[in-house]
Amino acid sequence: MFKDLEAEGKKKQKESFRPLIKLVFQIFLCAHIFCYLWALLGIYELHIETDSWISIINFSKSYGSNYTYQKPWFIIYLYSFYYIFVTMVTVGYGDFAPKTELEMILCIFTMLFTCGMFAYALNSINTIIANYNQF
Repeated sequence: MFKDLEAEGKKKQKESFRPLIKLVFQIFLCAHIFCYLWALLGIYELHIETDSWISIINFSKSYGSNYTYQKPWFIIYLYSFYYIFVTMVTVGYGDFAPKTELEMILCIFTMLFTCGMFAYALNSINTIIANYNQF
């Protein structure tokens, strides 16, 4: 009888980590979506010949209206993902900043949504740990 209760408790402990895995997936999905929005906005502004945040990392060179990309696409994704995560966890190192009005608007929405996501994640982690400690 006690072995059955002990086995059931261990099973519930293992199942209590499913919400944590789901939460991590949600955080990365949110960061991925905003990362692409941030990167696409920067590339769009390069093509309309506006000084964007991408000019900081020397991602491309302008030859008139043509751009040649000197670095692979995943480098801009990496920088964009880094910026979104720094914004999401409210660290804000200050090495990237919006330079245009469109970037400022996207940055405001990004901060509102991702900071809310961060608060939700902290609360969810607290709930997961509390549920885990019950077993």
